[in-house]
Amino acid sequence: AKWIAHYNGQRPHTALAGRTPDEAYHGVPTPSGPGLTPDQMVNSNAVRMAA
Repeated sequence: AKWIAHYNGQRPHTALAGRTPDEAYHGVPTPSGPGLTPDQMVNSNAVRMAA
């Protein structure tokens, strides 16, 4: 269906840092610009403990 292609491939999602699901989950390159990289996003809520 057309709406699925639009939703997954063209429509940016706030929850995915402005990326489309295709970009977030299938490794499609994202446009460069300000914001966190996927690695930074994964670790942004990590709690760091002193050794």
